[in-house]
Amino acid sequence: MVKRPGFLSHDLPDLVRLSSALLEHTAGDNRKGNVLVIRHHRVPAPDSPCLNRDEHTFGLALCLRQGMPQLPDVPEAMVDCVSHALPFEDGAFRRVILYHVTDDGEEPELQEACRVLQPGGELLIVGLNSRSWSSRRSARQEKLPLMQVARVLNRLQAQDLFIDARYGVGIMGKSNPWMAWNRLSGLLLPLADIVVVRARHNGGQAASRLKLKGYRAGVMPTAISI
Repeated sequence: MVKRPGFLSHDLPDLVRLSSALLEHTAGDNRKGNVLVIRHHRVPAPDSPCLNRDEHTFGLALCLRQGMPQLPDVPEAMVDCVSHALPFEDGAFRRVILYHVTDDGEEPELQEACRVLQPGGELLIVGLNSRSWSSRRSARQEKLPLMQVARVLNRLQAQDLFIDARYGVGIMGKSNPWMAWNRLSGLLLPLADIVVVRARHNGGQAASRLKLKGYRAGVMPTAISI
């Protein structure tokens, strides 16, 4: 019997497609300010207009590969740093995205994401839902972390962030339905295969320039690319 693609578990292309679509749905097309993505090294960078920056958007888009050494032959690599000690000033980014890197919220990348996030900016955490059976299968197959949503929410609140949205997509390996916590479909959120949490600082909007600070390079460096 031939297994139907995308049924009961997602392969990596499915995860990338659904995660990118969920991220775009959550973030919209706001292209103002600097944006930072920290992604799992096995997952390609999300393809979403909300990450595009050019001369008309007055911001910079950076993408880090968590825990991966910088390759000298990659032309877009810009700096060496560790993903748990970012070389940026506090509040340097209007949007920070943790993309399939979060498990229980105790990751140092989450703390750093909160630090470099602007007051009024948005933090988006995308991951496989630990309570979804098909996500657990996908995580084992693709060697990805599983997000423990309740623990992540508690960690965000401890960092003085408030959660203003949660969305999910897929049940039992299928590509639908879409779920939102403020709609009837939110009743299915605990079972969603892929989830995203959106949080903001408890503070007002503030503008900030992107600046590098002093840091030590060369220890488990992370590639940052435009």
